[in-house]
Amino acid sequence: MLGTFEARRGGQRVAVGSRRQERCLLSVLLLHPGRTVTTSRLVDLLWDGAAPASARGTVHTYVGRLRAGLRPYGLRIETRHDGYAVDPGAAGVSVDAQEFVRLARRAEARDDPAERVDLYDRALGLWRGPLLADVAGDRLRDRLGVELADLRLSCLEQRAEDRLAMGLHGRVVEDLARPAGEHPERERLVGCLMTALYRGGRKADALGLYRSTRRALIKEFGIEPGAGLSALHDRVLRDDPRLERPGRPGRPGRREGPDGPDGPG
Repeated sequence: MLGTFEARRGGQRVAVGSRRQERCLLSVLLLHPGRTVTTSRLVDLLWDGAAPASARGTVHTYVGRLRAGLRPYGLRIETRHDGYAVDPGAAGVSVDAQEFVRLARRAEARDDPAERVDLYDRALGLWRGPLLADVAGDRLRDRLGVELADLRLSCLEQRAEDRLAMGLHGRVVEDLARPAGEHPERERLVGCLMTALYRGGRKADALGLYRSTRRALIKEFGIEPGAGLSALHDRVLRDDPRLERPGRPGRPGRREGPDGPDGPG
């Protein structure tokens, strides 16, 4: 689900759900493993608040078709009160979204930065594109996947900080060039990329990134960069020697710059 919807058995793709909405319905259930999703909630998500009068009946039809298609693989859709639930773990089915969260939490619990980076690599490598790229529009994706998307960005940030601390600024530039541009509000992400660019001898690019981020923050959110990013900008301007020194990696979950609460150094 971390990309286009795919189902595999023994490494081979298998067909599940003949209609996009059927695959979307199954995806919603899989994103809530073991928990009941009410029919009303499913109707609201599948039709985005503009459901036809026949929507509830259509949901029941979709569930019947999915049950028939999933039966050979041992995955059951249970009826619970006025809703449905799927427990993939009970059927021995692995779901990439759940595996991503599991690996991310394991990484957070590690003290060794190299071990964290390895786990973050594995977790982030599960993403093949936007969540449910072929079955959900942007609005539905935002409604369903905001927590997963936030966790993905947090993983990118922590991995970047660990790599900076390990002296791997080149990898950070490769990893963050796109997400930093897409998420100017993630100043921790932008700060990591600015630091990596500076350590790679690209001071002008680091300053350019700050300027473009500032413009985006003002235009999209009506705010100036925060104190940490502004302080990092000042350090880049004056060639603060501490910027060249890899810092001690911080523990995951701390919202700070690459080398401390006020940025590198």
